Amino acid sequence: MANFRIRIAAALAALASLLPAQENTNPPGSDSKPTDAAGRVRGVTIGVVDLDKAIDQYPKAIAERDRLQKLLQELGDRLNAESKRIDGIKADLSLLKEGSDQRELKEWELGKAMNDHKALASLLRAQFDRQVERFEIAIYQDLELAVAQVAKDRGVQIVLRVRPQGVPSDGGKEPANAQQARLQGFNRRDVWYHADEVDLTPALIKYLLVPIDVKKIEGGKPEAGKSETPPAPKPAGNGNGGL
Repeated sequence: MANFRIRIAAALAALASLLPAQENTNPPGSDSKPTDAAGRVRGVTIGVVDLDKAIDQYPKAIAERDRLQKLLQELGDRLNAESKRIDGIKADLSLLKEGSDQRELKEWELGKAMNDHKALASLLRAQFDRQVERFEIAIYQDLELAVAQVAKDRGVQIVLRVRPQGVPSDGGKEPANAQQARLQGFNRRDVWYHADEVDLTPALIKYLLVPIDVKKIEGGKPEAGKSETPPAPKPAGNGNGGL
């Protein structure tokens, strides 16, 4: 319970940092709220994105997933071929007389084949895991650029991630039953409510349908075909994103 109170206090402190400053917190001699270049009062606009949904529809991610699936099949076929070779050695071994020189050699061959199979499986798994890591990093780097550009086009200063409820997304243990799944969903929830007008997911998916030119984004130049994202409707309320 003490840890729970500490988390609540930290959350309240973080929320307070997003609220407009009160008059009594302004620097001495200042009694006005921050304004932009046009003299309008600045607020913090918050948006949300469902990255899982965006990745599922990102053409580059789809192509990479297909490539990884094909690679996994190829690795599986290679290991299956080694397994069949081991089965053949075992069949030959069953025909040899106990204690004979030929049987001893065949037993040595079987032991070596089984050790090789285990080592090969470990090596191929490590290589495949590295391929998956590279894929995930590349996709997240694209999303990082795309989310930032979509947010800037729509005048959004903060973007939070929403996740489908009940779907483990951090490699955690699978729930054993419906109750555990529900509790897990509550524990993993980052955004507890958002209005439809602050959901940037449709705009992000549309943005990702055109190949991302990293050089143009990092150079501060707008991309061709990437500046057509319509501005988001301003959420009702005090301009703080409604969260």
